[in-house]
Amino acid sequence: MVEIMVQHGDIEDAIREFVLIMADSPDNVEYHLHLARMHSWAQKYELAIDLYRKYLEMDIDAPAREQATFELAAVLAWSGQPGASARMLMEMVEKKSTEFIGP
Repeated sequence: MVEIMVQHGDIEDAIREFVLIMADSPDNVEYHLHLARMHSWAQKYELAIDLYRKYLEMDIDAPAREQATFELAAVLAWSGQPGASARMLMEMVEKKSTEFIGP
């Protein structure tokens, strides 16, 4: 149902519906990521930023962690925070370089 709402542009309704679904599993890490994405699509950037950060704090081994970090950087830029976005991306590049090349 939520997917259909999103596909048809009913983002606000999808968010309301998804919040109800989340009430049954508030600790579901992936739910926080999906809700962050929906808020970013609705251009509710501050809410999206908070949810992305919560997702990244909830589980350091989250499967979509790297993708979520890129998405958060994009939302930071869209919300008028290009410096924060650039810093986040630079940290990712440095981390990846260290993992790939070594210290």
